[in-house]
Order: sequence, then C-alpha cells, then structure tokens
Amino acid sequence: MAEQEALQEPGGQWFFRGGNLEWARPSGHAHLAAALTELRRRGYPAEWITPAQARKLVPDLRVPDDVTDIAWYPREGYVLPAALLGRLWGEARDHGAVLRCPEEVVAVTDEGGRARLTSASGESERYDVAVLAAGRWSEGLAGGGPGSPCRWPTRRPPALPPSACSATRRRWPPAWAGCSPLPT
Repeated sequence: MAEQEALQEPGGQWFFRGGNLEWARPSGHAHLAAALTELRRRGYPAEWITPAQARKLVPDLRVPDDVTDIAWYPREGYVLPAALLGRLWGEARDHGAVLRCPEEVVAVTDEGGRARLTSASGESERYDVAVLAAGRWSEGLAGGGPGSPCRWPTRRPPALPPSACSATRRRWPPAWAGCSPLPT
C-alpha cells in the first residue's frame, strides 16, 4: 500500500482515504466471499463487518434487509482525477515522457520480455513496460485468459443512487482521458 501513502504526501491533495463498503444480495454472496478471500490471500486489507457496523461508518447508509455481511476495505478511498493526472503527468514529463494525444494504441505484443505498442497510425515502438489501466474492463481488454496478469477478482461497488451515502464514503467512477502518455 506504499502507492497509497505516496498519494498522501505533503502538497498532494488528490487521494482521500475513507474506506469502501461492498455487499451482495444472497444470490451474489458466494462470488463476493471468493473475491474477498482472494484479496486477503494477496495481503489486501479487507474484512467482513455487519450492517450495523457499516451504519456506524456511514450513518445515512441504506443496506437491504437480506444483506447480512458487508465487505469493508478500510484503506481504499477516492481520488480527484484531474489533480492526480496532473501530478503523474508532471512526474512523467520530468523523466522524459512525451504525451501523444490523441493516440490510439491498437496492439500490445510481447517482444523478448518488452512490450511493443502499435498505434492506429501504424507507428510501432518498444517499451520496458506497458500498463493497461482501464479499470474493471482491463481483464477483457487484456484477454484475461489463464496465466494473464489480469486475473484479479473483479469487484464492483453496490449500485447506490448518489444520495444514498455520504460523499466521503462514495466510490467515484474512474475518469478516462483518451490520451496515452508514452515514454520516448
């Protein structure tokens, strides 16, 4: 969780830890339990709490009557995407990155342990690392087959209307800028 701590460094107000709650109706409880077990196996801070405990964290939270267990992820939070992207882009630029915008990457292939990225314009370059950051869609975009590094359990927050919980506890949707910062 060192990455989250770095987001809290002085002068950076883009990450706000408030925790995250997730539950499933009885028909989806086994899937949630399996995901929580896998996350804990990997050392991710997660635990089960009761609806009463969840309401102590978020007094205005409405939990369906048939929900008995709630997954609590105490170290999660939300970011202000524009502020975080500004910081990350500034650091990348300081290290020689070039922003190519708009640029559509149409293929990523493994070439001797390095990634080859091919753009829609036909340009192709090799990089030490390629990061696919499309949120819950990453697994599908990466192929997600056996052995894929994108085989993490997929977690989705409960569907709540904006007024159903306090803003400090709400999971904010990811932003997609449509640009690809690529190193030179």
